[in-house]
Amino acid sequence: MDVITTHLNADFDALASMVAAKKYYPEALLVFPGSQEKSVRDFLASPHIPVEFKKLKDLNLQEITRLILVDVKSPERTGRLSEILDKPGLIIHIYDHHPLSPDDIRGQKEVIETVGATTTIFTEMLQKDKISISPIEATILMLGIYEETGPLLFPSTTVRDITAAAYLLKRGANLNIVSDFMTKELSTGEIDLLNELIHSSKDYLIHDIRIKIAKASRDAYMGDIAFLAHKIRDIEDVDVIFLLVSMEDKVQAIARSHSPEVDVSEILQVFGGGGHPQASSATIRDMSLEETENNILTVLKEKIHPARTARDIMTSPVKTIVWNSTISTAEKTMTKYEVNVLPVLKQNTYYGLISREVVEKALFHGFGKTRVIELCTTDASTVMPSTPVSEIESLMVERNQRFMPVVEDGRIAGAITRTDLLRSLYESLLRKDRIISHEKLTEKPSIGKDLSASLKSAYPAEVFNFLKLAGEAAAELEFSAYIVGGSVRDLLRGEANLDIDIVVEGDGIAFAQTLGKKINVRVKSHKRFGTAVIIA
Repeated sequence: MDVITTHLNADFDALASMVAAKKYYPEALLVFPGSQEKSVRDFLASPHIPVEFKKLKDLNLQEITRLILVDVKSPERTGRLSEILDKPGLIIHIYDHHPLSPDDIRGQKEVIETVGATTTIFTEMLQKDKISISPIEATILMLGIYEETGPLLFPSTTVRDITAAAYLLKRGANLNIVSDFMTKELSTGEIDLLNELIHSSKDYLIHDIRIKIAKASRDAYMGDIAFLAHKIRDIEDVDVIFLLVSMEDKVQAIARSHSPEVDVSEILQVFGGGGHPQASSATIRDMSLEETENNILTVLKEKIHPARTARDIMTSPVKTIVWNSTISTAEKTMTKYEVNVLPVLKQNTYYGLISREVVEKALFHGFGKTRVIELCTTDASTVMPSTPVSEIESLMVERNQRFMPVVEDGRIAGAITRTDLLRSLYESLLRKDRIISHEKLTEKPSIGKDLSASLKSAYPAEVFNFLKLAGEAAAELEFSAYIVGGSVRDLLRGEANLDIDIVVEGDGIAFAQTLGKKINVRVKSHKRFGTAVIIA
């Protein structure tokens, strides 16, 4: 006997996946392992449903020879069907969009894709295999995709989900029906629960991630409370939200994350739950609400690491000056390297800071021969390479400090300027604006550092002009050109190295010919190897 089933408290993605799976397993029985969400129960009570469902209690589980699991692979979420998972000879087929976990059920056939809904996987299969579906079946599948992707607005939504929804619309999906079942009107009990959750909520800041934990208790079981997390998220802008509701001697935990740094499925996996990085749930037994909250906070502090630290954004190496140098020497050093602050070193150990403002005032009053140690400031804040950027931001703003030394074991490891901090904040915004393309998560490219001043000071004028012309030649061809190798290392150290290697992404011969015309020299090309030599 073949059985198609899904997870406890089945949602529309589960229902739609079961209906679609029936197309591939026509002799299989459709069986829910337990209850369904209220909206699904309402839909099943309507005349829309085109298939018949069997009750689990009417089956002899030992007669099941093939189990088709859709939208689930966690044994805890299969109810009584978990009793036969180890039955000898049982064939298991799995179709799911949740990430794999160590304790997951494994099958002889597994179709696991990183998409917003399991229904999307089946929709693609039906389209590829040219299996026809009726308008009502298309509507059910659309309900599955819309509910799971919320509708097509959750961060987990992919291009594949949108394409699948478009296909279902072509096949006659009725958006009026979809809208009717997607619009959830709150009952009196749900309004009371939402009100209690909002008023009990606490806000935490862990490594610059805004986390809200809301708690409530109910004597009787309430199903389908996950959507309340989205209601609260709409009201209050937070990165991560946990709903903890105590019902019938257990705590139902619902988590939603809008931060790439927090994988809520990893957090709730510790408590026997699972799901997606952006959406997860768990049923927690033998633990009070307060214990659950404290334990979740402990796990969060262990799992969440600073997105960026001083080491990630600091400028290094930093131009410094020794303690017994004169103010005149400090002025010349600042002018040469186009900096406004110099860390002062005493016996190679960080001692303080000397600023251009102090230097210019000292020169104006005739103190050019005074040693920098006598005028430098020693009360400026410093940070370590491991200091989170959020902490650095607070220090620089609250203390109005424009230059933040990064010190490790007494030695200057780097420095952070306001420009470095602004660049980091901007890149943080870019990282939150992620683009999901097929199965690959990509980011917008980050911005780099402008080293034009360093190039100009490190190389003779003719070399600097040559590099500018090389850049112009690459730009004309829409290529990217890079300086690579040891010269880059020496440039960052502020040292000159005329052994310069340039790498071009594109046609090397075309680049050489374009550059040759710009500097009026002959070019000898080797088409066989795709290389060229510029002959001066």
